[in-house]
Amino acid sequence: MSPQLKRLLTFNMGYAIIYNYINIFVNFYIWQQTKSFSDICLFNFVLFLVVGANAIIGYAVLLRTSTRFNSLLSVVFAVIGFVVLMLYHPANHVWLILSVGVPMGLFVSYFWTAGNISISKQGQSEDFAIYWSYSNTFTQVISVVNPLLSALFIFLFGFVGSFVIMTIFIGFMIYVSFLVPKIVLHKEFQVQGFLRRATYKSVFTSKKAHWLYASMSVGVIYAQLQNIFALLFTFQVTNKTLVVASLSAGYALVTIGSFLAYLKLHFSPSTWLKFAIVLNAIGIFLDLFHLPVFYILSNFLTTIGIFYFNTIWTAQQFAVTADISLEERIRYFLWREVNLDMTRSLFLLLLIFVPVLHRHFIDMFILVLILSGCFIFMDRKMNAKDSVSSDVAHSI
Repeated sequence: MSPQLKRLLTFNMGYAIIYNYINIFVNFYIWQQTKSFSDICLFNFVLFLVVGANAIIGYAVLLRTSTRFNSLLSVVFAVIGFVVLMLYHPANHVWLILSVGVPMGLFVSYFWTAGNISISKQGQSEDFAIYWSYSNTFTQVISVVNPLLSALFIFLFGFVGSFVIMTIFIGFMIYVSFLVPKIVLHKEFQVQGFLRRATYKSVFTSKKAHWLYASMSVGVIYAQLQNIFALLFTFQVTNKTLVVASLSAGYALVTIGSFLAYLKLHFSPSTWLKFAIVLNAIGIFLDLFHLPVFYILSNFLTTIGIFYFNTIWTAQQFAVTADISLEERIRYFLWREVNLDMTRSLFLLLLIFVPVLHRHFIDMFILVLILSGCFIFMDRKMNAKDSVSSDVAHSI
């Protein structure tokens, strides 16, 4: 990897610490208020709806400032989110979910508007799979240590005390944001009229490009399904903070093992993808037995599966940007961000109104099988030789 990518990786690990805490303990905090799966879905729905809705604004700010400024905005909104958690305790828990979900969504949105362009511009085609495999692995190392430390802080100081500690850490991340490579886009191409030039038809012009875009929607539902069920089944097994943290750390350890296997076993991307899909299908099938031990075993299997899935799936989406201009990359990432987050939000909105815990496990298993088949079909349409076709890149 280039030195610039290594610096980005360092900043991104700070983001991973914050997001890991949000994903586990903010969700757990909300769960403890009502024990409602719908509330977990509502929080994540609000968060990702804001990420998608703010994509255009985020890129508009990026075009007029720099990647470093968007990185700074990201951590500022994270501070706001944790301050709200510390100080705002409304009688209606829905107001808390909305008040926290919005700034947390802006935190994620501004991070990715800066991160997408920074990674794409600083890396070469061959760097992306390496970058994302290292990124996923370091994220999992954080996922081992961070939950255990966070659980210790919650045990010693309560949730509010842990929110204070996270706020202090994010304050340090404000300083780190100034180390991110500064990319000033308005010096590199004509910014005026950019949004008029960023229509869907101007970005995705070939059949393979359309399949790529469709695969984003299918893939993000697939990944979101695993994430939300991992949280749900962990919370169903225990309400003890330390046990939740230990299970999360265990999931992270198996991902590290998966990464080592990924480095040693030189299978084709399509082979890894099929292996991931099989593991996820088996994992969701185990949930049909409604036993805590199977919930946990399911989470371990789907954690391994989703690691391989995300590594290949994300690398595909970045690899197609290697040979296109900077403006074309921004158009592409704008549409990518809107697609991923709006699709994720609509799926979470559906889950809010579905009594998943009692009657719909079979439906979810069938959905996983359908999504798996769709994704394999789309992958074949996009890739002629187990790699992202250059035709896709040339059509963006």
